Amino acid sequence: MFTLPSLNYAKNALDPAMSVETLDLHHSKHHQTYVTNLNNLIKGTTLENESLENIIKKLQMIQVKLESLITPDNITITFYSGNVCVQAVVARCQEN
Repeated sequence: MFTLPSLNYAKNALDPAMSVETLDLHHSKHHQTYVTNLNNLIKGTTLENESLENIIKKLQMIQVKLESLITPDNITITFYSGNVCVQAVVARCQEN
């Protein structure tokens, strides 16, 4: 499972361009959400013990396969909401 890395600088290091409150919200809420969502998506799958680099590589392979299915005669693409799409890609990665 992935964890949010600590900042390697003080939270006030970006003052006045970014306040401590804004940086804290951005890091501890926004970025933490990405980490939490990734962990939830890979929990119980073959991706659970993979490195982030390997997960990204597998997602890129799926993207190439999907792009190869798009031809001038077959332009219809269905867009799913973010979670449904990501869950489908994760499920597809497990098959490869």
